[in-house]
Amino acid sequence: MLQDRSHKNCGVSVIICCYNSASRIVKVLEHLAAQQGHFTGEIILVDNRCTDDTVEKAQQYWKREVRNMPLSVIHESQAGLTYARIAGTRAAQYETLVFCDDDNWLDESYLEQAAQLMQQHHDVGIAGGVITAYYEVALPDDFESMSAYLAISKLQKDGIITKESPFLPGAGLVVRRSALIKIIDSGFQFFCSDRVGKSLSSGGDSELSMALVLSGYEVYFSNALRLQHFITADRISWTYMNKLVSGINSALPILFFYYHVCRDEKFGVEELKRSIDERKQYLRQPRIWWAQLTSGKPRLRIAYAARKAYIKSAEALLNNAALRVKLEAQIVKLQELRHIE
Repeated sequence: MLQDRSHKNCGVSVIICCYNSASRIVKVLEHLAAQQGHFTGEIILVDNRCTDDTVEKAQQYWKREVRNMPLSVIHESQAGLTYARIAGTRAAQYETLVFCDDDNWLDESYLEQAAQLMQQHHDVGIAGGVITAYYEVALPDDFESMSAYLAISKLQKDGIITKESPFLPGAGLVVRRSALIKIIDSGFQFFCSDRVGKSLSSGGDSELSMALVLSGYEVYFSNALRLQHFITADRISWTYMNKLVSGINSALPILFFYYHVCRDEKFGVEELKRSIDERKQYLRQPRIWWAQLTSGKPRLRIAYAARKAYIKSAEALLNNAALRVKLEAQIVKLQELRHIE
């Protein structure tokens, strides 16, 4: 078990998880080099089985002149964003973590604001803010309506949002290290996998957020935390969006178990069956879904595919009693952590 380095509460550890990020990493580092304010920081670049020159480009850029914080590189051989983030967390020196993806451009005050937020709100385990999109190419018609799936968020009231939304978009997440270490060292396992290579598996960010809530921490939204999310041309397509939304919906059956417990609501086998039946009822109405499939509006076809993805995943969970038992036991164990300092 790692020690809680509480004497380093004022610092910020930026964790950048990379898989073949050579074309994007320098821009991310430019925004980190421009950070302003009073804070102590470090950057941990996690090489998650890169086969390009991501590491070399990052090191060359950072060494050109004296920077505002050190950059170190660690290697995580198990593929996947979740494993890379855990490796970065274990290597981090400071209590405030910022999970900066390889396409996140942080506002110049982001790290200072993150450190201040975690120092001022000791009950907060995870925080996020305003995420705007920077699109590499022009958007197809109606594509903007799907922007929430690309981890884009809007202005809202500052403060704790745990009851309204116990999870946040994954870009630029601010996390309390000691809280995350506590749940990892308790034996916590992710049932939802985040990105592995080029796959669009999803749900890890939401599962992490709700695990922190169940273990006694709050979710906070701050308008002072601002970043741009660089959306590359290959993700600005309806084919990509279809895969992404279906991946998210495949994770929902598991996430619903966490979500409803976070809201003090019941969600078990009967509720899971009901959610499947509701979606199947929709698919039994050909006038509705056929109109959507032939409407010429891709987002409607995506909604149809999303329902099918949910049904497939939910039925698999329904038929896997052993997995449900493990999931429910993990939720109970997380709740027990509330009483452990």
